[in-house]
Amino acid sequence: MNATMVLDQAWVNDVILVLSLLYLTIDIQYDWDAFVACHRPIHKWLVVSYALIVLARVTRVVGGLKSTAGSGEFLLNLRQRHVVSRILTI
Repeated sequence: MNATMVLDQAWVNDVILVLSLLYLTIDIQYDWDAFVACHRPIHKWLVVSYALIVLARVTRVVGGLKSTAGSGEFLLNLRQRHVVSRILTI
């Protein structure tokens, strides 16, 4: 399997992840009033956790694209040369 096929598969996985989380968020919005009886705001926790999952994935993708070729895994290397990668690892 060459690098182009792996990259294409990664983008397909990201699209499936975002669409799944978007569907779940819309589903929660339809049932928002049903959560009124809950003692804890579970519906809000779910929406925030979905947003954090997307934010973590976007951070990983952008950091991977902006890191230099020889710098290794961008989240594990705190000495990135590119400014954007340095900001994202903080």
